[in-house]
Amino acid sequence: MFPSLLLHLYRIHERSTEVLSRTGGTFMLKGLWFTNMDILGTVDPENVHYIMSANFVNFPKGEELKKTFDVLGDGIFNSDMDLWKDKRKLTKEMIFHWRFHKCGVKTNSDKVKNGLISILEFAVKGGIVFDLQDIFKRFTFDNTSIVLTGSDPGCLYLELADVPFLNAMDDTKDHEMQVPHKGRQYEICTEYVKL
Repeated sequence: MFPSLLLHLYRIHERSTEVLSRTGGTFMLKGLWFTNMDILGTVDPENVHYIMSANFVNFPKGEELKKTFDVLGDGIFNSDMDLWKDKRKLTKEMIFHWRFHKCGVKTNSDKVKNGLISILEFAVKGGIVFDLQDIFKRFTFDNTSIVLTGSDPGCLYLELADVPFLNAMDDTKDHEMQVPHKGRQYEICTEYVKL
């Protein structure tokens, strides 16, 4: 299985879809013998529910994952067992609260009206080509920042100025996915977090 993965690395998303379709939505990727890393992949909703909610305690993330994603600290994404249950309960209470929904709707509406539409209209009128992935990344970052911190970092303006913190978050995400230890990108990110 692993050699097949390497052969199709240039089209990993398409290959994953093909394998998942052929295997009924769940498959075991056998890693190389010396890595001790087999990966269970699933998109089956029942399996996802079983792993992520119903029997979460039977699927600990472990110390290796915690080291790999140490930039996330002890938040819900890195927590196991009772700590995860406590964080999940608090997160659910916040997310399902009517004020959180109201804030999210207003933030999204304002950002669409005053940011996204302005940029798209500007692009159409000027015949300018934009990277939509970058635009939506900025849109998401602004919305998330407003909801979580109450302040707008202003990534989604016509100038599309360079935003060091947004770039640092991207670099950290990319770096953490490749190397399971702290690197320069992590240091850059923490410098901006301290500001």
